Amino acid sequence: MTSVLIKNVLHEGEQVDVLIENNRFSNIAASIDHAADLEIDGTDKAILPPFYNCHTHSAMTLLRGYADDLELFTWLNEYIWPMEAKLQAEDIYVGAKLACLEMIKSGTVFFADMYWHHSEIVKAVEEMGLRASLGAVILDTADPAWAEAQRLDAEKFFARDDMSDRIIPSICPHAIYTVTAKGLGWCHEMQEKYGAYLQVHLSETEKEVEDCQQEHSCSPVEYLERLGILNDKTVASHGVHLSPEDRSILAKRGVKVVHNPVSNMKLTSGAFDYRAMVADGVQICLGTDGCSSNNNLDMAEEAKIAALLAK
Repeated sequence: MTSVLIKNVLHEGEQVDVLIENNRFSNIAASIDHAADLEIDGTDKAILPPFYNCHTHSAMTLLRGYADDLELFTWLNEYIWPMEAKLQAEDIYVGAKLACLEMIKSGTVFFADMYWHHSEIVKAVEEMGLRASLGAVILDTADPAWAEAQRLDAEKFFARDDMSDRIIPSICPHAIYTVTAKGLGWCHEMQEKYGAYLQVHLSETEKEVEDCQQEHSCSPVEYLERLGILNDKTVASHGVHLSPEDRSILAKRGVKVVHNPVSNMKLTSGAFDYRAMVADGVQICLGTDGCSSNNNLDMAEEAKIAALLAK
């Protein structure tokens, strides 16, 4: 199918026809007389802009409702990581496919993902027709052999030539507390080599900031700035605990900061300072985080809660 014509649908307060050709909107007008492969009657329906979920962990649909009422590090170390260690590649495929279905149902057409077994997530996304920036995850502070395997896996992922143009590979150092300075530098080299986006969790909790101050005598943002990691293709998720100096650096470097209001509340991480971020010129995106730290992937709900928190 190469063309779809939606007739008599509500768009920005007016009844219009919408023509889609080769997966692109080609015409929006009061009346379109065009033979299409599929014609849809849009009477009593509205067409809205789609959502881009800029931070999630898709296959965590499998962990929805697991390990509630915990702060981040207890949740991660004692519950999530031990459970994730038991997941097999097929589990990831099923979980990611369920995530795609949930996102399609709630109007999301693109998501930025950070999870294991990314080849299984590629397969799910290709089958479901979404667009996604899928990340090769890097953690290198625990097992050197495992860290090397992750790097080799990331290299293979970026070298693939069998993915559709709906898949955008990204490199994903998990966080400053799970990736060494050397590992962060390697991820930055991969970013530059492939012109890729770099996704990272950043300044999510007070503990992360305090630990960074103790170890490096600076904030997490200042630490990444010192390492030369931050640029306009850095996607930093959470950004809850930021100083004015941090916000200035993020704005200067063009970093995209992803606001995850439900996750931040559920894991008692704190409240994102939307007004200060806007005032300081920081670019803001919106994301749900994974289902285990949210319970759903509904971007309309996320937008509502983000708006309420900002009041």
